[in-house]
Amino acid sequence: MKTTFALLFVLLLFTAGPASADSLDGNWCSRDGERLHIEGPTIMTPGGSKMQGNYQRHTFSYIVPDTETGAGSFVFLQQWGEEMMKMYLGSDEASARQGDGQEWNRCAPTTS
Repeated sequence: MKTTFALLFVLLLFTAGPASADSLDGNWCSRDGERLHIEGPTIMTPGGSKMQGNYQRHTFSYIVPDTETGAGSFVFLQQWGEEMMKMYLGSDEASARQGDGQEWNRCAPTTS
């Protein structure tokens, strides 16, 4: 019984990790200093708008709001690894996915 409990404990130790590690949820930073935050279907866009979008575990899409640069553009985000995603812009999903995409990385933790 003790051996089973110890084995289970070790397995749990090695499989535990941050909840956002295998999804788009979290803070993302571009190379030119832009930031965005995704939490389920809610996004804080690089322009500072908090809105709802089309969320899937590894993809997210939304239409740029009227108050931001590029208003009306379709934005498609796709996760390419735990620490990297790409942002694609276009008039719709098909046109957005044809481009190379802008690389974004998870933001480094902030300290105070």
